[in-house]
Amino acid sequence: MITYRLLKGTRIEALHEAFLGVFADYQVKMDMPLDRFKEMLIRRGYDENISFGAFNGEQLAGIVLNGLRSRSGERTAYNLGTGVVPEFRRQGLTSELLRLVTAKLRADSISRYLLEVLADNSPAIALYSKHGFHKKRLLNCYRKERSKKEPESNAWVIREVERFDPERFKAFRDFVPSWQNDSGAINAIPGIFRYAAVFDRDAVVGYAIMAPGSGEIPQMAVHPDYRRRGIGNSLLDWLAGATEAPRISILNVDADCHAANAFLAASGFEVFVVQHEMAWTHF
Repeated sequence: MITYRLLKGTRIEALHEAFLGVFADYQVKMDMPLDRFKEMLIRRGYDENISFGAFNGEQLAGIVLNGLRSRSGERTAYNLGTGVVPEFRRQGLTSELLRLVTAKLRADSISRYLLEVLADNSPAIALYSKHGFHKKRLLNCYRKERSKKEPESNAWVIREVERFDPERFKAFRDFVPSWQNDSGAINAIPGIFRYAAVFDRDAVVGYAIMAPGSGEIPQMAVHPDYRRRGIGNSLLDWLAGATEAPRISILNVDADCHAANAFLAASGFEVFVVQHEMAWTHF
């Protein structure tokens, strides 16, 4: 018999096992050892008090893992992962879990709930729409093999700097970062990132942040007055040298930001996943 309850007190190992089971046949391969899973939970603000599981006895048959942060001054929840292990699918578990989650968010006066879903996953989009989510924007995920070439010499001074809050440079950005790339996620575990700044004399005119273990670049931006002058490519060269990962990736680029998408395409990045960001709101 399936029972439903909050995941409060559930061991991290049990969550990890369920997560791997849920996404074992996912379209995008999930390379998620336990340490990376723990890191993901911290970066994305996992909150066991608004996360639910479907249990078959003590076995987790389905999960909705949620994070919670203040975003633009509003208490906002984020869906880190939803799904049911294969042997328990097509029994309505996901729908019931989402019903419980949205009821809990209403009760806790959490008025906004975000998630990302693969753009070609029509059944999931239909299910989320049924539970009150609407499409907010389209996001492109890019990656490229790490270049082995030596960086080209250039006139720009790029220096690795100590941790900084990227909100200092939000005026450089052309779109709002997704949940996993915003300042809350970066500041949650600052020690896993390296920070680079581009200087014109004493002024910062560009910056980039990278997780060298994975090659992931959560944020990179150049001051609007300094674009088309080689700064972006210089930053990419620096980033390629800052990681031993086989490839570098930039996830969740707003598809409506034509300049960013054109720059990445011209720099040799390829889109490997397209997602819808969807939002549920309750007032």
